[in-house]
Amino acid sequence: MDITRLAKIFRILLIALMIGTVAFIFVNSMLPKDESQEQSDAIKDAILEVLPEGSKTYNFVDQYIRKIAHFTEYGMLGIEVALYIALYERGRLRRAPLALLLPLFVGFIDESIQIFSDRGPAISDVWIDIGGFITFFCLALLVICVICLLARLVRKRLLSPMKMQKP
Repeated sequence: MDITRLAKIFRILLIALMIGTVAFIFVNSMLPKDESQEQSDAIKDAILEVLPEGSKTYNFVDQYIRKIAHFTEYGMLGIEVALYIALYERGRLRRAPLALLLPLFVGFIDESIQIFSDRGPAISDVWIDIGGFITFFCLALLVICVICLLARLVRKRLLSPMKMQKP
């Protein structure tokens, strides 16, 4: 299998992952209030088991688990979009700011869905969504840039002795 075929397969998988993440966000918004609360409580209990009781982190998770979930879901989407841009939009990083419209639209639809599932939509959740996306998007791009820079430096070091040996 050649590299271009693998790249195409990976691209399709990455797009499917992004669509799956958005679907996951929307499905969670469609859950009835009681079911959503049960799900949040189960996750919260699992996290709180490993944290020291009474610590600031314990209290923060206990109080803000739903906000943490919003931030994390959109953070995952931010990582996926950053990876897509870095791999398939090379040389077009000028378009990266356009990607920041995605969490705004998805967040708006997400909160709108909650109107129909008898849960209270909140504009603050949209801001948390955008914050999670931007935070993880920027961190992912930074990591990708550092990896590319290190790879370039290693390549340069590996190739430079070969250049010196040629007459």
